[in-house]
Amino acid sequence: MAEARSAFREAEKQYALRKVRVRRRWEVAEVDLTDVVDARELPCDGCGTATIQGHPGLLLLPHALCASEQATLARMALAHVPGGARRTNLGPTHGCVSGIWEASRRGHRHVRTEGQARWTPSRGHDGESTDQQCPKASALLQKLRWTSLGAAYDWSTRTYDPDGPALPQELVRSCTSLVRQCNVDGQEFVAEAALVNFYRPGDVLCGHVDDAEADLEQPLVSISLGCTAVFLMGGRTREVAPTPILLRSGDVVILMGDARKCYHGLPRVFGKETQDPKLLPALRPKEVDEEFQEVAEYLQDCRINISARKVR
Repeated sequence: MAEARSAFREAEKQYALRKVRVRRRWEVAEVDLTDVVDARELPCDGCGTATIQGHPGLLLLPHALCASEQATLARMALAHVPGGARRTNLGPTHGCVSGIWEASRRGHRHVRTEGQARWTPSRGHDGESTDQQCPKASALLQKLRWTSLGAAYDWSTRTYDPDGPALPQELVRSCTSLVRQCNVDGQEFVAEAALVNFYRPGDVLCGHVDDAEADLEQPLVSISLGCTAVFLMGGRTREVAPTPILLRSGDVVILMGDARKCYHGLPRVFGKETQDPKLLPALRPKEVDEEFQEVAEYLQDCRINISARKVR
Protein backbone atom coordinates (compact mmCIF):
# COMPACT_ATOMS: atom_id res chain seq x y z
CA MET A 1 0.00 0.00 0.00
CA ALA A 2 1.34 3.42 -0.99
CA GLU A 3 2.26 5.72 1.87
CA ALA A 4 -0.24 8.55 2.36
CA ARG A 5 0.97 11.98 1.31
CA SER A 6 1.24 14.72 3.90
CA ALA A 7 -1.01 17.77 3.63
CA PHE A 8 1.98 19.85 2.56
CA ARG A 9 2.90 17.37 -0.17
CA GLU A 10 -0.69 17.34 -1.44
CA ALA A 11 -0.56 21.11 -1.84
CA GLU A 12 2.77 20.88 -3.67
CA LYS A 13 1.26 18.42 -6.14
CA GLN A 14 -1.87 20.54 -6.56
CA TYR A 15 0.01 23.62 -7.76
CA ALA A 16 2.94 21.99 -9.57
CA LEU A 17 3.33 22.61 -13.29
CA ARG A 18 1.74 19.85 -15.37
CA LYS A 19 1.58 19.40 -19.12
CA VAL A 20 -1.30 17.81 -21.02
CA ARG A 21 -1.48 16.64 -24.59
CA VAL A 22 -3.80 18.79 -26.71
CA ARG A 23 -4.20 18.05 -30.43
CA ARG A 24 -0.86 16.24 -30.73
CA ARG A 25 1.14 18.78 -28.76
CA TRP A 26 1.97 19.32 -25.10
CA GLU A 27 0.57 22.37 -23.35
CA VAL A 28 0.77 23.64 -19.78
CA ALA A 29 -2.34 22.58 -17.90
CA GLU A 30 -4.44 25.25 -16.21
CA VAL A 31 -4.17 25.40 -12.44
CA ASP A 32 -7.03 26.24 -10.10
CA LEU A 33 -6.02 29.27 -8.04
CA THR A 34 -9.38 29.68 -6.30
CA ASP A 35 -7.93 28.99 -2.86
CA VAL A 36 -4.75 30.99 -3.37
CA VAL A 37 -4.38 34.16 -1.30
CA ASP A 38 -3.27 37.07 -3.48
CA ALA A 39 -0.78 39.04 -1.39
CA ARG A 40 -1.72 42.23 -3.22
CA GLU A 41 -5.41 41.90 -2.32
CA LEU A 42 -4.80 41.64 1.45
CA PRO A 43 -5.57 44.65 3.67
CA CYS A 44 -2.39 46.35 4.89
CA ASP A 45 -1.75 48.38 8.01
CA GLY A 46 -0.25 51.85 8.06
CA CYS A 47 3.22 50.35 7.55
CA GLY A 48 2.18 48.58 4.34
CA THR A 49 2.28 45.19 6.08
CA ALA A 50 -0.30 42.41 5.77
CA THR A 51 -0.81 39.29 7.89
CA ILE A 52 -2.72 36.03 7.48
CA GLN A 53 -4.72 34.53 10.31
CA GLY A 54 -3.23 31.30 11.62
CA HIS A 55 0.34 32.24 10.67
CA PRO A 56 1.88 34.25 13.54
CA GLY A 57 5.22 35.76 12.60
CA LEU A 58 4.42 35.86 8.86
CA LEU A 59 4.56 39.41 7.48
CA LEU A 60 3.73 40.22 3.86
CA LEU A 61 4.81 43.46 2.21
CA PRO A 62 3.10 43.64 -1.20
CA HIS A 63 4.46 46.26 -3.61
CA ALA A 64 7.39 46.75 -1.21
CA LEU A 65 9.93 47.52 -3.95
CA CYS A 66 9.46 49.88 -6.89
CA ALA A 67 10.63 48.93 -10.40
CA SER A 68 14.05 50.57 -10.09
CA GLU A 69 14.68 48.89 -6.70
CA GLN A 70 13.72 45.51 -8.15
CA ALA A 71 16.03 45.94 -11.13
CA THR A 72 18.90 47.11 -8.89
CA LEU A 73 18.66 44.06 -6.62
CA ALA A 74 18.26 41.68 -9.56
CA ARG A 75 21.36 43.07 -11.24
CA MET A 76 23.21 42.81 -7.93
CA ALA A 77 22.24 39.13 -7.65
CA LEU A 78 23.44 38.44 -11.20
CA ALA A 79 26.61 40.54 -11.00
CA HIS A 80 27.72 39.15 -7.62
CA VAL A 81 27.66 35.45 -8.47
CA PRO A 82 30.60 34.29 -6.32
CA GLY A 83 33.46 31.94 -7.09
CA GLY A 84 34.19 28.77 -5.15
CA ALA A 85 32.98 25.22 -5.60
CA ARG A 86 30.46 25.49 -2.75
CA ARG A 87 29.14 28.95 -3.56
CA THR A 88 26.86 27.99 -6.49
CA ASN A 89 25.15 24.86 -7.83
CA LEU A 90 27.50 25.09 -10.85
CA GLY A 91 30.66 25.02 -8.72
CA PRO A 92 31.17 21.24 -8.32
CA THR A 93 31.10 20.71 -12.11
CA HIS A 94 32.39 23.97 -13.57
CA GLY A 95 34.43 25.57 -10.79
CA CYS A 96 34.43 29.35 -10.51
CA VAL A 97 31.65 31.02 -12.52
CA SER A 98 32.08 34.51 -11.08
CA GLY A 99 31.26 37.10 -13.75
CA ILE A 100 28.74 34.84 -15.50
CA TRP A 101 26.24 37.65 -16.15
CA GLU A 102 28.72 39.90 -17.96
CA ALA A 103 30.22 36.89 -19.79
CA SER A 104 26.76 35.92 -21.01
CA ARG A 105 26.11 39.45 -22.26
CA ARG A 106 29.40 39.34 -24.18
CA GLY A 107 28.81 35.88 -25.66
CA HIS A 108 31.84 34.33 -23.90
CA ARG A 109 32.58 30.69 -23.13
CA HIS A 110 33.76 29.03 -19.92
CA VAL A 111 37.18 27.39 -20.15
CA ARG A 112 39.03 25.32 -17.54
CA THR A 113 42.73 24.72 -18.00
CA GLU A 114 45.02 23.16 -15.39
CA GLY A 115 42.33 23.53 -12.76
CA GLN A 116 41.79 27.24 -13.46
CA ALA A 117 38.51 28.57 -14.83
CA ARG A 118 38.15 31.67 -16.98
CA TRP A 119 35.87 33.30 -19.54
CA THR A 120 37.04 33.63 -23.12
CA PRO A 121 35.47 35.06 -26.28
CA SER A 122 33.71 32.47 -28.45
CA ARG A 123 35.78 31.34 -31.41
CA GLY A 124 32.88 30.18 -33.49
CA HIS A 125 33.71 26.49 -33.01
CA ASP A 126 30.83 24.05 -33.39
CA GLY A 127 30.32 20.53 -32.14
CA GLU A 128 29.04 18.84 -29.03
CA SER A 129 32.50 18.38 -27.55
CA THR A 130 33.12 22.12 -27.64
CA ASP A 131 29.86 22.85 -25.81
CA GLN A 132 30.68 20.24 -23.20
CA GLN A 133 34.26 21.29 -22.59
CA CYS A 134 33.81 25.03 -23.17
CA PRO A 135 30.13 25.78 -22.50
CA LYS A 136 28.67 29.12 -23.42
CA ALA A 137 28.12 31.50 -20.53
CA SER A 138 24.49 31.89 -21.64
CA ALA A 139 23.98 28.12 -21.36
CA LEU A 140 25.47 28.06 -17.86
CA LEU A 141 23.33 31.03 -16.85
CA GLN A 142 20.27 28.98 -17.81
CA LYS A 143 21.46 26.26 -15.41
CA LEU A 144 22.26 28.60 -12.52
CA ARG A 145 19.88 27.76 -9.65
CA TRP A 146 21.44 29.13 -6.46
CA THR A 147 24.29 31.18 -5.09
CA SER A 148 25.43 31.92 -1.54
CA LEU A 149 26.37 35.50 -0.63
CA GLY A 150 28.00 36.80 2.52
CA ALA A 151 28.79 34.25 5.24
CA ALA A 152 29.09 30.98 3.32
CA TYR A 153 26.66 28.18 4.18
CA ASP A 154 28.00 24.61 4.38
CA TRP A 155 25.19 22.30 3.23
CA SER A 156 26.80 19.19 4.76
CA THR A 157 27.21 20.58 8.30
CA ARG A 158 24.41 23.17 8.12
CA THR A 159 26.69 25.83 9.52
CA TYR A 160 27.93 29.24 8.37
CA ASP A 161 31.48 30.47 7.95
CA PRO A 162 31.56 33.69 9.99
CA ASP A 163 34.71 34.84 8.20
CA GLY A 164 33.04 34.96 4.79
CA PRO A 165 32.87 38.15 2.69
CA ALA A 166 30.39 40.90 3.52
CA LEU A 167 27.07 41.10 1.72
CA PRO A 168 26.66 43.72 -1.02
CA GLN A 169 25.70 46.93 0.73
CA GLU A 170 22.67 47.62 -1.47
CA LEU A 171 21.15 44.35 -0.23
CA VAL A 172 22.00 45.07 3.43
CA ARG A 173 20.42 48.53 3.20
CA SER A 174 17.26 47.21 1.52
CA CYS A 175 16.74 44.46 4.12
CA THR A 176 17.35 46.82 7.05
CA SER A 177 14.83 49.28 5.61
CA LEU A 178 12.20 46.57 5.01
CA VAL A 179 12.42 45.24 8.57
CA ARG A 180 12.39 48.76 9.98
CA GLN A 181 9.23 49.46 7.95
CA CYS A 182 7.45 46.68 9.89
CA ASN A 183 8.25 48.27 13.27
CA VAL A 184 9.92 45.06 14.45
CA ASP A 185 11.05 45.31 18.07
CA GLY A 186 14.68 44.74 19.03
CA GLN A 187 18.02 45.76 17.58
CA GLU A 188 18.22 46.98 14.00
CA PHE A 189 18.36 44.09 11.55
CA VAL A 190 21.64 43.81 9.62
CA ALA A 191 21.75 40.86 7.20
CA GLU A 192 24.94 38.80 7.19
CA ALA A 193 24.19 36.05 4.65
CA ALA A 194 21.84 35.46 1.76
CA LEU A 195 20.80 32.54 -0.39
CA VAL A 196 19.85 33.59 -3.92
CA ASN A 197 17.63 31.19 -5.86
CA PHE A 198 17.09 31.41 -9.62
CA TYR A 199 13.84 29.67 -10.58
CA ARG A 200 12.67 28.79 -14.07
CA PRO A 201 9.09 27.71 -14.91
CA GLY A 202 8.81 24.10 -13.75
CA ASP A 203 11.33 24.51 -10.92
CA VAL A 204 10.17 23.91 -7.35
CA LEU A 205 11.45 24.37 -3.82
CA CYS A 206 10.21 21.54 -1.63
CA GLY A 207 8.84 22.20 1.82
CA HIS A 208 11.54 22.95 4.38
CA VAL A 209 12.34 24.93 7.54
CA ASP A 210 15.11 27.57 7.66
CA ASP A 211 16.46 26.75 11.11
CA ALA A 212 20.25 26.65 10.73
CA GLU A 213 20.77 30.15 12.11
CA ALA A 214 21.80 30.74 15.73
CA ASP A 215 18.84 32.95 16.69
CA LEU A 216 15.50 32.00 15.10
CA GLU A 217 13.84 35.04 16.65
CA GLN A 218 15.70 37.14 14.09
CA PRO A 219 13.79 37.94 10.88
CA LEU A 220 14.37 36.19 7.58
CA VAL A 221 13.73 38.58 4.67
CA SER A 222 12.60 36.99 1.40
CA ILE A 223 12.52 39.23 -1.70
CA SER A 224 10.65 38.22 -4.88
CA LEU A 225 11.94 39.46 -8.25
CA GLY A 226 10.73 38.51 -11.71
CA CYS A 227 8.18 35.78 -12.37
CA THR A 228 5.02 35.38 -10.31
CA ALA A 229 4.93 32.32 -8.02
CA VAL A 230 2.79 30.34 -5.58
CA PHE A 231 4.35 30.27 -2.09
CA LEU A 232 3.18 27.75 0.50
CA MET A 233 3.21 28.74 4.17
CA GLY A 234 2.65 25.77 6.46
CA GLY A 235 2.95 24.85 10.12
CA ARG A 236 5.35 23.07 12.47
CA THR A 237 4.86 19.72 10.66
CA ARG A 238 4.15 18.65 7.09
CA GLU A 239 0.76 17.40 8.25
CA VAL A 240 -0.51 20.97 8.63
CA ALA A 241 -2.25 22.10 5.44
CA PRO A 242 -0.33 25.12 4.09
CA THR A 243 -1.80 28.41 2.90
CA PRO A 244 -1.01 29.09 -0.78
CA ILE A 245 0.00 32.72 -1.42
CA LEU A 246 0.51 34.45 -4.77
CA LEU A 247 3.70 36.53 -4.82
CA ARG A 248 4.76 38.95 -7.55
CA SER A 249 7.91 40.84 -8.39
CA GLY A 250 8.56 43.45 -5.72
CA ASP A 251 6.65 41.61 -2.98
CA VAL A 252 8.52 40.78 0.23
CA VAL A 253 7.90 38.08 2.85
CA ILE A 254 9.36 38.36 6.35
CA LEU A 255 9.42 35.30 8.61
CA MET A 256 10.06 35.84 12.30
CA GLY A 257 9.20 34.27 15.62
CA ASP A 258 6.92 31.24 15.24
CA ALA A 259 7.00 31.46 11.42
CA ARG A 260 10.76 30.74 11.45
CA LYS A 261 9.96 27.24 12.73
CA CYS A 262 7.31 26.46 10.10
CA TYR A 263 7.50 24.63 6.78
CA HIS A 264 7.33 26.67 3.60
CA GLY A 265 8.06 26.05 -0.06
CA LEU A 266 7.51 27.08 -3.66
CA PRO A 267 5.62 24.62 -5.90
CA ARG A 268 4.99 26.83 -8.92
CA VAL A 269 6.62 29.56 -10.98
CA PHE A 270 4.63 31.16 -13.81
CA GLY A 271 6.69 32.05 -16.89
CA LYS A 272 5.92 34.29 -19.81
CA GLU A 273 3.95 31.46 -21.46
CA THR A 274 1.03 31.89 -19.05
CA GLN A 275 -2.27 32.98 -20.58
CA ASP A 276 -3.53 34.74 -17.44
CA PRO A 277 -2.50 38.42 -17.52
CA LYS A 278 -2.43 38.68 -13.71
CA LEU A 279 0.20 35.94 -13.55
CA LEU A 280 2.64 37.57 -15.98
CA PRO A 281 5.86 39.02 -14.51
CA ALA A 282 4.98 42.23 -12.67
CA LEU A 283 8.18 44.02 -13.71
CA ARG A 284 8.00 45.29 -17.31
CA PRO A 285 11.15 46.27 -19.25
CA LYS A 286 9.52 49.58 -20.18
CA GLU A 287 9.28 50.48 -16.48
CA VAL A 288 13.03 50.65 -15.93
CA ASP A 289 15.89 52.77 -17.25
CA GLU A 290 17.90 51.65 -20.27
CA GLU A 291 20.75 50.37 -18.10
CA PHE A 292 18.39 47.78 -16.58
CA GLN A 293 16.70 46.64 -19.80
CA GLU A 294 18.65 43.38 -20.10
CA VAL A 295 17.99 42.51 -16.46
CA ALA A 296 14.27 43.17 -16.88
CA GLU A 297 14.19 40.98 -20.00
CA TYR A 298 15.92 38.20 -18.07
CA LEU A 299 13.27 38.42 -15.35
CA GLN A 300 10.46 37.80 -17.85
CA ASP A 301 11.18 34.08 -17.63
CA CYS A 302 13.07 33.74 -14.34
CA ARG A 303 12.23 34.32 -10.69
CA ILE A 304 15.02 35.49 -8.42
CA ASN A 305 14.41 35.03 -4.72
CA ILE A 306 16.82 36.57 -2.21
CA SER A 307 16.47 35.28 1.36
CA ALA A 308 18.64 37.26 3.74
CA ARG A 309 19.28 36.51 7.39
CA LYS A 310 21.51 37.06 10.42
CA VAL A 311 23.65 34.03 11.20
CA ARG A 312 25.32 34.94 14.52
